[in-house]
Amino acid sequence: MVFAYPDSFWEDQGQNGCSYAEACYMGGTWPQREGMVSALVPPELFAPMPATAPGLLQNEPINEAAAIFGEQARRPEAFFLCHRCIDPLTEG
Repeated sequence: MVFAYPDSFWEDQGQNGCSYAEACYMGGTWPQREGMVSALVPPELFAPMPATAPGLLQNEPINEAAAIFGEQARRPEAFFLCHRCIDPLTEG
């Protein structure tokens, strides 16, 4: 997953963009570049994700990002999700 924001607002809050979680869609986050945070999905959630409605696949991670980085995280300019494990171009 990638969340794109106008800027790295988390840095203004003293955060570095990195996180770790165990009971969420996101297993952890890290900054990619200015205004962008990426997240990986833990392997145990791989099976349910392709069967989950697309709206939930965006809303739940955004809610999790808000719990980690604050309310500003609810308003990404863009949200991208790639199912790398089943994407033929990534070969899993």
